[in-house]
Amino acid sequence: MKRTFLFLLTGLVYLTGITGCEDETNKTEDNGGVPLTAITVNPASLTVPVGSKGQITATPVPADATGVWFEWSSEDPSIATVYQDGSVLIKKYKATPVTITVKSGTIEAKVEVSSQREPMTGIVVVDSIRLPVVGSVQQIIATPVPANTTDLFIWTSSNPDVATVDETGKVTSVSEGTAYVTVKGGDIEETVVVSVGLENLILDDNIPRMIFVGESLQMTVTTVPVADLPPGWATWTSSNTAVATVDADGNVTAVSRGTADISVSYGQIVKTVTISVWLAQKIDKTGWSVIDWSDQDAGDGGGVTMLINNSLNDYWHSQGGTGFPHWAVIDMGVPTEIVKIDTHRRHVNDDIGGDTKTVIYYVSDIPSPDFELWTKIAEGTYLTARETNHLMTLKTSVIVSARYLLIYLPDSHRSTYTSVCEIDAYYGLK
Repeated sequence: MKRTFLFLLTGLVYLTGITGCEDETNKTEDNGGVPLTAITVNPASLTVPVGSKGQITATPVPADATGVWFEWSSEDPSIATVYQDGSVLIKKYKATPVTITVKSGTIEAKVEVSSQREPMTGIVVVDSIRLPVVGSVQQIIATPVPANTTDLFIWTSSNPDVATVDETGKVTSVSEGTAYVTVKGGDIEETVVVSVGLENLILDDNIPRMIFVGESLQMTVTTVPVADLPPGWATWTSSNTAVATVDADGNVTAVSRGTADISVSYGQIVKTVTISVWLAQKIDKTGWSVIDWSDQDAGDGGGVTMLINNSLNDYWHSQGGTGFPHWAVIDMGVPTEIVKIDTHRRHVNDDIGGDTKTVIYYVSDIPSPDFELWTKIAEGTYLTARETNHLMTLKTSVIVSARYLLIYLPDSHRSTYTSVCEIDAYYGLK
């Protein structure tokens, strides 16, 4: 009985010893690698120009450490971005360094990376700008020299009551006047003169300086610089409303004979044009005669003399088959100053309308067939054949005293045919 117990006990000890030996052997194999104790970095600190890359090298300690895997991170990626090969890109300037960390497991090392300042040496900017009205906004574009400078722009206005400027150089006008906007980068600064208000007003050069009693005239004004202004921005006045009136939109109405100064103003800018109002009087055609012509079809309308017979029931019709131009010379008997001419085009029928197209008038003291000896005084065009108004009134471009009047028809709305009922001329009373 005792021998049996001893044998069992000895066997249990032996088995326990075997099991213990196997566990110790496994522990040694699990920790067979070389642990990482530190990371060395080179360089210890780094300075890199903006827009460029620098390189950091990480080395494990000990060199034969196993299971090492480096992870890189940046304290501020907006300033310095680090890549997994240890290269660092400097995106923009910052006065203080950015910390770059390299890590493997719980072991880490840090490098201070500084962005290198590139001082500004110049600023390219316009000398002046003009904002035409209060509330206008304009962006000033400033270009730094060199382009990769690390210095930032600082914008200021000498007179915010006239014009303000934000941190990007956008200027807003507050009131009329002058302000000086300064842009500064590092030790460099430039100034832009900001003027608020219109520089000038320009009245349309094509505005006729002579109108007749009862007529209206639209005045046109342009701002310098061109500005998008609300209706009623300008003030219109007449120096003599008994002669001519003008409304808030620049519409002039001739009231009686005489002269009037029509003025437009905005702020301190005033522009004026003198308008002469004439009374147009129809010239008595008694004693007028047609003395020469290119062609006529007397059997259709009555012939060329119908131009001056004071009737709209007959007309001068060109001869069929003849080419352009068609013309006729009228002897007015005495030298006459014509200021306005009425042309009554024949209305053929509702299908055709009127055939006459362009009408040109000349005057001369010599009834010569040489057109170079004539002075052109008026020209007009019937735009279509079917215009409902066949009366065309033309003001003369020049006022010339002459005895002979020439009507000249160079084209037509209907083949080569032209037909005119009547001509009336007017002289002017100032």
